[in-house]
Amino acid sequence: MLKNKLLLISITLILISVTFLTVSVEAENGNIKHDQFHVQFEQNLKELVDFYNIPGAAVALISGNQLTWTGHFGYADLAENRPVTAQTLFRAESITKSMTARLIMTLIETGEITLDDPVAQYLTRWEFPESSYNHEEVTIRRLLNHSAGITGGSDYLHPGAKVHPIEEVLAGEHGLRRAELVREPGSAFEYSNQGFMLLEMLVEELTDQDYESYFNQNILEPAGVDGYFSVDEQVKSRLATSYHVDGEPVPHYVDNFKGAGGLLITTEDLARLIAEGSHPELYDSNVEPTGFYGLGADISALGHFIEYHNGEKDNEKAVFHGGEGTGSLGKYYIFPERGEGIVVLTNSKASWPFLFEVLNQWTELKDLPQPEMAGLFFNIVTGLNILLALIIITALLILTKITKGLILKEKCFKLKALKNKKNLLLIISVIAIMAAWWYLGEVVVTNLLPVRYNRLGIGLGFLSLILILKACISDIKRSE
Repeated sequence: MLKNKLLLISITLILISVTFLTVSVEAENGNIKHDQFHVQFEQNLKELVDFYNIPGAAVALISGNQLTWTGHFGYADLAENRPVTAQTLFRAESITKSMTARLIMTLIETGEITLDDPVAQYLTRWEFPESSYNHEEVTIRRLLNHSAGITGGSDYLHPGAKVHPIEEVLAGEHGLRRAELVREPGSAFEYSNQGFMLLEMLVEELTDQDYESYFNQNILEPAGVDGYFSVDEQVKSRLATSYHVDGEPVPHYVDNFKGAGGLLITTEDLARLIAEGSHPELYDSNVEPTGFYGLGADISALGHFIEYHNGEKDNEKAVFHGGEGTGSLGKYYIFPERGEGIVVLTNSKASWPFLFEVLNQWTELKDLPQPEMAGLFFNIVTGLNILLALIIITALLILTKITKGLILKEKCFKLKALKNKKNLLLIISVIAIMAAWWYLGEVVVTNLLPVRYNRLGIGLGFLSLILILKACISDIKRSE
C-alpha cells in the first residue's frame, strides 16, 4: 500500500515537473521572440535615422493597451551634442488635436455642453465675422471633425518669442488666416487650425481657467504624465531643437495656439495617453477627408482620423493623427481592437519618409495591416526609382551615341547647330523641365522625399547636360 502511494506521488511529481518545464520553456521562447522583435526593430530604426539623416527621433510601442517599448535615436540638439533620451520633450504639433477632443468630452460628460451645440452660444470674447453662411450651424462636432466651414488650409503661424491673445490670432494677425466661414457648415471637409482654436477658447470660457490648467487637471494628471504648453528654462533645456528640411536649426519659438498643436511632451508620456484609448463617440463620424488628408484616411473623426483596412467600413479600423510644424514631424497610429499602437516623434521637417518607413517596419514585423499612406509612399518611391533608372539609361544611351559619332568622326561640335529650330526647342524644353522640377521640389518633393529629390535632381541634371551637348553636335556631312 505504501509502495503504491509512493509510486503515485512520484508519478504526480514527475508530471508536475514536466508541465512546469514545458510552460517555462514556452514562456522563455515567447520572451525570446518578443525580445528579438524589439532588437530587430531598434536596429532597423537606427539604420533609418542614419539613412534619412534625421537629427533626432523617439519611438514608443503599445501592446495590450500598455506602453511596452521605447527607443531613442540621434540628437535633441546637434550643436550642443545633446542626445535624445526618455526625458526629451518633442513638439506634438497637431497630435494635440486628439487630446483637445478628449478634453471636450470631459465637458460633455459633465453635461455642460453637447456635441451638436452651436459654439457661438458659449463665446463672449470673439464673434464670427459677417458672412452669407449661418454661424449657428458651426457646432462643436463640426469643429472637431473639420466640417464647420471655417478657414482652413495648410497655412502655419509665424511663431516667435511672444504669445499673442487668441482673439488677435483669430482676427488674422500674427501669421494665421482670419477665422471666418468660407463654406456652408457641414457641407465638406476642410482641415482647420482655426476651428480648434475656437475649441480652445470654448474650454476657457466654460471653465474660467486657461486651457493649459484645465488640460493638466483633466488629461495629464489623471494619466500620471507630464506635458507642457508654456516654455520656461527647465522645459527649454529638455525640448528638442527643431530643424528645417535643409538641416538648419529653427530658432526657438512658442506657438500662439495650444489646443490646435501646442503640446510639448515626451514620446513615452504621449504613448501612455494614446494607450488609454479615446471615447468611442470621438470615432463616430461620416465626414470624408479630401486632398492630402484623404490619401491615408477614410473618415475625419472627432480629433482623429480613421482608416479602414482596404477602405471597407466593415473591416478593422486604425485610428491616427499626425503633427507637422516649422521643423518637426510626428505621428501615432493605433489598432483599437487589437490594443496595438505606435508613436513616433521627430525634430526634423524632413522626416516624412522616415515616418512611413517606421510604420511599414512596425506593421510588417507585427503582422499588422499596412497603413495606406505607407503603401502609397512605397509605390511612389518605387516609381521614382524606376524613373531615375530610365533617366540614367536614356542619358547613357545618348552619350554613347554621341561618343561613337565623335570617335568615328561622323559628328563634330558646332555651336551654330544651336540655331537649328529643333535643337533650340530641345534646349528650351530642358530648361522648362528643370525649372518645373526645381519648383515642384521646393513646394512638395523636398518635404516628402528629400533623398529621392536629390537623386532625381542629379539624374535630371545629368540628362539635361547630355541633351544640351547633343544640341551642340552636328553631322560632319551637314557641316560640310
